[in-house]
Amino acid sequence: MRINVSEQRMITAGDSIARIDRVFQKFRQIIDNDDSISPCVRGAMHALLDEDLLFARARILDYIAKHEAHRR
Repeated sequence: MRINVSEQRMITAGDSIARIDRVFQKFRQIIDNDDSISPCVRGAMHALLDEDLLFARARILDYIAKHEAHRR
């Protein structure tokens, strides 16, 4: 089966998002396992990570969409 450029870009985007998710998960583990971080601060840090993760995913998808639009 042959994969076209558009499909390859989507696969690459999915791989990139999965890698970013793993990095953010590691940060979450570090935050959760550090007893010196108060629960209030921990919650705020998780909220910031949530925002940043959504932003990172959106940037990847926007990048792919722009390249697809430019290609057509």
